[in-house]
Amino acid sequence: MSIGAEVRTMQMRENQARKIINTYTWWSAGVSLVPFPFVNIIALTGLQVRMLQLLSRTYEVPFRRDQGKQIIIALVGSSLSTALTHTVESALQVVPIVGPIIGAIAVPSFAGATTYAIGTIFMQHFESGGTCADLDSTTLWEYFRQEFARGQQLVSEMQQSPV
Repeated sequence: MSIGAEVRTMQMRENQARKIINTYTWWSAGVSLVPFPFVNIIALTGLQVRMLQLLSRTYEVPFRRDQGKQIIIALVGSSLSTALTHTVESALQVVPIVGPIIGAIAVPSFAGATTYAIGTIFMQHFESGGTCADLDSTTLWEYFRQEFARGQQLVSEMQQSPV
């Protein structure tokens, strides 16, 4: 394969990966609005695992669902303070008037930002030749935090833009 063809292939993969990440970021933000906390956690994890499966397929990397779930749990579990904030904000949804307003803003932001960060980490890892088997979630924690912050900004922009 010529260098030009290789570059085009890489660009096509990256574009496809970004499209997958953006789609699943939107879906994650939306599913987080389901008013049943355990249902939306299960649905969110399912969406994130499916996103990883599609990214793996895009980069032609072997993927196992159980391994994907473990990685997601490790990454999200590492962000415990953020998850606790999410839990408190979810609990605030039961407070009349103010609670639902806070929840409608904060919960989708958390879900979308987490999905965006996970997707971006995997995209970068796969682009560098990595696989699911050699991904070390502890070394990726700082990168996850940076991408999570970017994801929060992205979801905030999504919430403000007219549909």
